[in-house]
Amino acid sequence: MLRRLANSQLLPQLTQQLLPASCQQACLLQQPQGWQLPQQQAGAAVQLQQAAAFSKKLNPKEQKRDQKSQQRKDKKDRKADAAVGSSGESGSFAEDGAAVEPDITRLVLQAIHNVTPLLDVRAVRTATKVNYVPGLMPPKKARSLALHWLVKAADARAKGSRGGYAECLALELLLAYQKKGAARQKRDDLHKLALQNRANVHQRWW
Repeated sequence: MLRRLANSQLLPQLTQQLLPASCQQACLLQQPQGWQLPQQQAGAAVQLQQAAAFSKKLNPKEQKRDQKSQQRKDKKDRKADAAVGSSGESGSFAEDGAAVEPDITRLVLQAIHNVTPLLDVRAVRTATKVNYVPGLMPPKKARSLALHWLVKAADARAKGSRGGYAECLALELLLAYQKKGAARQKRDDLHKLALQNRANVHQRWW
């Protein structure tokens, strides 16, 4: 039992609490060589760490190994950061594309709506002359006529330009969205003709 107590860490605490200073020194002298107080153990550990660090400083080979290992770790960290950044960018691009799709669709639909005519003019022959009778255009015919005008305007633009047909059609859609361009001009001309002949509305029989 005494041997176990001597080998345990409770002995120095008991000696400090129960025995006077002279007896504590005597007990410490009688302890085995490997036994130390906790404070002494901490001091010895610090000394060992300092000695190991000093020996590493003196050994150039170990310094080179440490530098190489640190460089490898830095490269791995950089590659991981780059991979994370690229994935984040791709995700951001995908989100931007998903967000832009409704805007493009809205732009195209608005461009077609700006070119779609509302009034139609039909020629009616009488005994002496031909009169233009205005009227409302059916929605299906109006949409088909608007698309026809856009395609014709893109064809005319593609003949005199160096760009492709897709670029010309995109430009015509953009102009139509801004209420400009050849297709919009045809719609306005048709509406002007219908308003000029509004006095002939009573001749409408269909």
